[in-house]
This record gives sequence, structure tokens and C-alpha cells, in this order.
Amino acid sequence: GWAFTFFSHGNFLYWSSFYDQKNSFIRLDTRTLNHISADIYSADIQVLCPAEKNLICSSNPTFYSNRIYLSVKSIGGYSLSGANSKILIFDEVSGTLEEELGLEGYVACGNMGDLVLKSGNNAVVYNSLIDLTTGKILKQINSASSFAPLSEYNNYYYGSSGEYGGIEEHYVSLWKLNKETLEVEWYYQHEYSLGTQPQVVDDIVY
Repeated sequence: GWAFTFFSHGNFLYWSSFYDQKNSFIRLDTRTLNHISADIYSADIQVLCPAEKNLICSSNPTFYSNRIYLSVKSIGGYSLSGANSKILIFDEVSGTLEEELGLEGYVACGNMGDLVLKSGNNAVVYNSLIDLTTGKILKQINSASSFAPLSEYNNYYYGSSGEYGGIEEHYVSLWKLNKETLEVEWYYQHEYSLGTQPQVVDDIVY
């Protein structure tokens, strides 16, 4: 079957559906949950990005200042020769699409890996630093978020990659990124992937 992940924020659950080679980005209002019978419930759902847009919406949504950021690709845009990537920006209160920011190029990433990390007018999507006002890809960096959640500790993000990072032809397996500057302080490369969530205790990364 097709695996998918729920994301919780505020009163909503978010996920991407996949049907007939098309994606939708959906949320469920937990305040409207209604018990029908046994283990069956109903609730109000809202389609934020419909399948008719022909976008691949299977990335991790992120939330900043009452906005939802979701990086997407056009159907068929799995390779560097495919369509450019985009970032969809939704109003979190109403769920309406405020902006569909087209990037100047394709951002390589796994299905659940293209997390948006935002600081000011810039953002990190997978291993690219992007200007959110112009869509320009400023530079490639030694990071790659894939499947495993990030850990936050002392104003830093720690992440591990479960797949090929495309930097120096090695896996970008573990990295530390400054939340304010979006600069990678250090990264650790290994021939194997390390696709688990890092844990940080007393400045030691496990």
C-alpha cells in the first residue's frame, strides 16, 4: 500500500492523499470529531491543494507565523530535467492558498524529505538555500532532511539523511544547522545512510 504520514499542528491533522497518480494536501479539524459507532468517527476536512493542480504534495509541511509552507513538484518532475519546484504558502487560519512561489530550479528530494526551514526571507528546502521573495536558489548546502524528524537544541537543528544527498557524491548523513542564519555549522558524511532522528543531550549528539 501507499504509506503516508500525519502531521499535527494546532487543532488540525495534515496529510497528503495519493490516488490515480495525483496528490492532494488535506487537513482535518479535530474540533469537529464526532463518534458515530464502535471505532468509526466523522470530521470536517478541507482540501488545501486539490489533485487537479497536478502537484506532488507529499512533503513535510512546516508552520511559521500563521502560515503553512509546503514544497511541491509538478507531476513528472522527479529528475533534474523535470519541472521546477515550488513552495505553496497557505494561511493557517482559513486554509487558503496565499502564494505559489515558483523556484528557479529543481530541488532534489525524497517523497517525505523536502522540509522547509525558514528564517527571515530565506528558507532551506532539502539541500538548497532559497530566497523566498524571488524563488532564487542561493546555494547548495550540506544538509538533507529525509523521513526522520529534526531535533531542535540550543537554537540549532540536527538532522540525518536517509538517502543520497548529492553533495560531493556522498551521503549527507548528519548535520547541524543554525536556525537563525540557516548556515550548516558542520556535517558528517558516511557511506551508509543514517535515517533516524538525532538526539542531543548535554551537547552530545546520539
